[in-house]
Amino acid sequence: MIFTTSSMLSTANKGILPSAEPYRLKFSPDLVTMGVGMSSYYGYAGQWLLSLSDIMGDHRITLAGDVQNDFQSTMHFFGSYLYMKKRIDFGGGAYYYKDYVGYGYSDVYYYDADLGGFFLASYPFSMFSRIDFEFVARTINRSTRTYDNTDSLKETINITLPSLSYSYDNILWGMTGPLNGMRAQATVQVLPPIRSIENPFVSCEIDVRHYLHLFKRFVWANRVFLGASQPISSAESPRRYLLGGSENWLFTYSDINYAQYENNVRYAFHTAMVVPFRGWRYFDLSGTRVAVLNSEFRFPFIKEVSTVFPLPLAIRYVNGAVFTDLGNAWDRSDEQSGIPLPRKVFGGVGFGMRMDLGIFLLRYDRGWPVDVGAKSYGKPINYFSLGTEF
Repeated sequence: MIFTTSSMLSTANKGILPSAEPYRLKFSPDLVTMGVGMSSYYGYAGQWLLSLSDIMGDHRITLAGDVQNDFQSTMHFFGSYLYMKKRIDFGGGAYYYKDYVGYGYSDVYYYDADLGGFFLASYPFSMFSRIDFEFVARTINRSTRTYDNTDSLKETINITLPSLSYSYDNILWGMTGPLNGMRAQATVQVLPPIRSIENPFVSCEIDVRHYLHLFKRFVWANRVFLGASQPISSAESPRRYLLGGSENWLFTYSDINYAQYENNVRYAFHTAMVVPFRGWRYFDLSGTRVAVLNSEFRFPFIKEVSTVFPLPLAIRYVNGAVFTDLGNAWDRSDEQSGIPLPRKVFGGVGFGMRMDLGIFLLRYDRGWPVDVGAKSYGKPINYFSLGTEF
């Protein structure tokens, strides 16, 4: 389970209802969820989420956690408080995670105990745009272990990471994804060069998505993502971009490029997954710079499919898509002479379907990898993924 602090902010309208001061501190549960399960890899697992809010929506407390197998191996605990009475929303929280990160098929892995806290603030300019500030302080106690639980190396990693982002979003949603409008975000992160920090860096990222609704039936979706990280007073930047795959992909071990994974696992705290980039596996491309163009044409494909035996089942409004993805992730050593662009451009082409199954959205894509310079195609990859379209 991964909890992202920036997504916990609420944009709910305030000040519409009359004052209710006597009841302001009476909290009621907004959301309470619990779940248990069995994994063939982790064993038994359980998770819970508790969200509390007062009547006026001025205060919100969130508590969450999960445990996998036992309390000694893999667990996550998270708590936050948000104050949303004024125009500026702000809050903070803390977390404690225990995880391990493997080296692929080798018998060595990292075991991390991650303790951190955060402060965040959000200022809306309008209904569609806002600016967010986030400050995160983390301490990670990392052990390099073998699978017989023998520690070979221990280290402590300190991270102090402020970030500032601007967001704009006026899209209109459909059944499987956005229909019309634009959403964009620009973010700057800095790992400052202070005494306790190793490999400080600064990174800048821009994500722009535009949706055009044609004839009230079709959608042409385009996305541009640009990112770059630059080291500060050090040889290399730990902020790396991993390109390939699809968001929420139900992947198998063969869908991971383990050579690239092992090269980047030491940067796990700062890496960013850039998806979708179909036709490629997870971690196929990596670097401190990234540029991606996604263009997808979406259309109604099947109106209704129904079965009687063995189960009565009706699936309605299956949408189709054809897509082209272009881009690369590269290091400065891979750039053309005097031009901050990579020597090679890769891509993926293919088609897909999207189905609303009631409790979740299922996406299927089949993509062929393309080496644009060599004008060559590779073997296709099938992607079964969960969630809405980009």
